Amino acid sequence: MIPFRDRAGTPCSIQASSIADRNCLWIGPDSTTARAAARLHLDQDGAAGLVAALKSLATIVLNDVYDGVYQVDSPSDDPTIRRIRMIRDMDGNAGHEMILGRRLLKDIEGILHDFVNTGILSLDGIEEAGDEN
Repeated sequence: MIPFRDRAGTPCSIQASSIADRNCLWIGPDSTTARAAARLHLDQDGAAGLVAALKSLATIVLNDVYDGVYQVDSPSDDPTIRRIRMIRDMDGNAGHEMILGRRLLKDIEGILHDFVNTGILSLDGIEEAGDEN
């Protein structure tokens, strides 16, 4: 598991999934936080889609492994900040989001890129960077 805090200070993590038929990971707010309705469950293709969405300035809607729907956008006029927001999880719940600043975007994009290419979640970690998160 790779723990980190998003720009709003919410405890989040990326961790390997135990699903047996393909390589997957979980990413999002930890389940112990009040805002965490669910986390994204992504296979390698889903992770590639998330990397592309994080790099884009457009608002992009994607699905996870369990048909959860999430949106990637910029919550402000600052293009260095991206938000990943759950629109609907597999149970129809909505609500959680992660706000990622410049340094977190770079770290998470790198971790997801490696996962897309290898199918393995590298546990190198995420640098904490104060206001740059």
